[in-house]
Amino acid sequence: KFTTINGTARHSLAALDTTTGEVLGWNPQPDGEVKGLALLDGTLYFGGDFSHVSGVERIMLAAVDAATGILMAWPNYQGLPPSGFRAIAAAADKVFVSAHFPTPIEFGRDFVAMHAETGQVLWMHHLNGLNSPW
Repeated sequence: KFTTINGTARHSLAALDTTTGEVLGWNPQPDGEVKGLALLDGTLYFGGDFSHVSGVERIMLAAVDAATGILMAWPNYQGLPPSGFRAIAAAADKVFVSAHFPTPIEFGRDFVAMHAETGQVLWMHHLNGLNSPW
């Protein structure tokens, strides 16, 4: 978690010029800690302990245009939003998230595949047992 980078105000997420290291104008402003990043086809997906990005409610997961930092309309939760972010990865047209996704009858650790463009949950595996690595 950070609030500045090289003297420039940024909260937990920043973009740097890959040649000069200069802090770019890109500034999505999550209101909490970002703990994981995944880049896919020009979109940066991220997760962590936040509830808003760019002033818009995004609980634990969000996506921005990697070039501009503009918030995208992702994810599309089906049910209650997640908590307890663990990890994020992206490949092909999917974003994979490990977190706690509550259901009406239980609250556990889950591994979820979401469509990269729509955020629709494609499948979910509920992990039981306290010693799960996720």
